[in-house]
Amino acid sequence: GEEIKKWQIAKWGSSPFDKMDLRSIGADVHLPEFKGAIDGVIFCRNMLDHTPNWPFVLSNISAYAASGCHLLLWTDVDHKGTADDGHFDINPDSAALKRLIEQLGFRIVREYQDVARLESNWGCVGVKR
Repeated sequence: GEEIKKWQIAKWGSSPFDKMDLRSIGADVHLPEFKGAIDGVIFCRNMLDHTPNWPFVLSNISAYAASGCHLLLWTDVDHKGTADDGHFDINPDSAALKRLIEQLGFRIVREYQDVARLESNWGCVGVKR
């Protein structure tokens, strides 16, 4: 994030990240100072299946989200045997991921699956209770 911000500032004079506190660490690393601190939106798109530590990423998201925080999530869930290096299967049943998100304290407002993809995938808009 920091390198992208520098590049954007050099190229365009500003960056969409100008007022953001960027941290260049894995999302599975817990930052206690963020516990219950995010009251806007947590955006997590196409990254959970890129780490074997995805349960810890979801745990951190739940811990950081304050009541009312929105979660925008989408990920491949099962690559059906086609995963290449750097990709991990979450579960063969996308409904299991939905249950986990609910058990982590989010009320699912809307969900989405791209049925045209070979890989099973699932996404949602959720709100932290």
